[in-house]
Amino acid sequence: MQLRCDPLTQAYNRQTMFDGVVRELSRASRTEESMACIMFDIDRLKPINDMYGHAAGDEVIKSVVNSIREHIRTHTDIVCRYGGDEIVIFLFNINRPDVKNFIEQTCKTIVAKKVPVKQCDRPSEEICVSASVGFSMITPKNINRALTRKSGTASQAEQVEIFWQLIENSIKRADEQMYADKKTKFF
Repeated sequence: MQLRCDPLTQAYNRQTMFDGVVRELSRASRTEESMACIMFDIDRLKPINDMYGHAAGDEVIKSVVNSIREHIRTHTDIVCRYGGDEIVIFLFNINRPDVKNFIEQTCKTIVAKKVPVKQCDRPSEEICVSASVGFSMITPKNINRALTRKSGTASQAEQVEIFWQLIENSIKRADEQMYADKKTKFF
């Protein structure tokens, strides 16, 4: 049996995320709804791991995922631990201003939470965390354009492949924006 969630954060794994988003893309192609792909990358996780240890880094990752969960719609949106310190969220039936509001509120929550860390040879302390963020939108126009590139009617397998490509492209655009955000903070 394949693991459906990341064991540290209980966020979905990539396969489960892709499966869920493919289902939503299929629905969105019929209902003309937009969705957003958001990528959060935890800022300066490596120095946290180096200074406080990987257990502290794990607590930071869990704190960020829990902060994100405070702002998602539990039964519709998808949170995925995409990489070590990268979290991908898909928000469904949403517009660009609401995505920007979600990002702003979530970032405030992430920064407001102080993560307690304990080292063997030092007293406990709390560290502040932040994240860099990027997002992209998948609109009904994007979905329809992708589906009509295939001449004729796409089979179910072809439709799934088209949707996987849409998801990958959306993640790539969100990732590029996230790195641009990170550059404005640190470079």
